[in-house]
Amino acid sequence: MAFYRRNLPHWHPEGHAVFLTWRLYGSLPATVLRAARTAKNGCATEDQDSPGKRFKLLDAALDSANFGPRWLADPEIADYTEYRILRDAELGRYE
Repeated sequence: MAFYRRNLPHWHPEGHAVFLTWRLYGSLPATVLRAARTAKNGCATEDQDSPGKRFKLLDAALDSANFGPRWLADPEIADYTEYRILRDAELGRYE
């Protein structure tokens, strides 16, 4: 597995896909972020205390899109974002 460090550590497992999620600053309510941090630090219930459960909590809050900025609701911004993702894939920056 390839590993290197820039601002954050990067792992590239051979033969495995890497899944990324981006979010806008302010797109999650403070209560959700606190709950995720609490679970991460081991101060939550056993049911919440796993990376998968934390991911599911954050992902559900992001999917609801009822808090914070909603830039991708603007068709012009959404189209440009989609274009950049597809163009970078064409250039081999990712699959």
